[in-house]
Amino acid sequence: MTSSTRTTAVMLAVGALLLAAAPAQAQAVWTTVPSPNEPGRNVLQGADATDATHVWAVGRLVARNRVDHHSRVLRYDGTAWRLAPLSGFPGNDALIDVDAVTANEAWAAGASYPGFARSSTLVARWNGSSWSPEPTPNGNPTGLNNLSGVAAAGGTVWAVGTFMEPGSSTNRRALILQRTGGTWRVSPTPRVLATDFLEAVDATGPADAWAVGWSSRDITSAPGVP
Repeated sequence: MTSSTRTTAVMLAVGALLLAAAPAQAQAVWTTVPSPNEPGRNVLQGADATDATHVWAVGRLVARNRVDHHSRVLRYDGTAWRLAPLSGFPGNDALIDVDAVTANEAWAAGASYPGFARSSTLVARWNGSSWSPEPTPNGNPTGLNNLSGVAAAGGTVWAVGTFMEPGSSTNRRALILQRTGGTWRVSPTPRVLATDFLEAVDATGPADAWAVGWSSRDITSAPGVP
């Protein structure tokens, strides 16, 4: 892939335009906001904010060999987007979602890729000065695991995703991780069909959380259901 064909990460900001018609209606107007890019494919997949001066966007930089992935976190301070400092990341990893709690606390989730046909859950925390991963469990320690959603509320953090069922080359199981008391644990998850994917999560507290995704009886032929 040449530099002329690389994908550029695009930031969009929304403002309100008050229409002159009666009754008055507010119409969203999106504008492009410049953001930093590096050689390769720049991809952003999640965003969240605590206020107009603490906005986060997470994703990955895909190297020109199209194999290696490197997590990227961008921060908007009310004036410009800048790359945020990362510390202790595995080296071949990607972030999918982010949840901003306060100016000094935010969480991001995704996966790392330690070897062929293997991936591990990845959750990183912003402590006010840098982003760093925390140890997290996997549904299948020797297979494929990934997280696609994260939410924090009431001192508890939830992360959801999927893992490859041991002994199967197609069936996936839903994966929910819960952080309480500073430790991540696998939360028991009901099985819906042969293949279950969880894509997003939101929570109001440690005892009230919602996760969504889809399931299929046969991922190769059967339709998916919510």
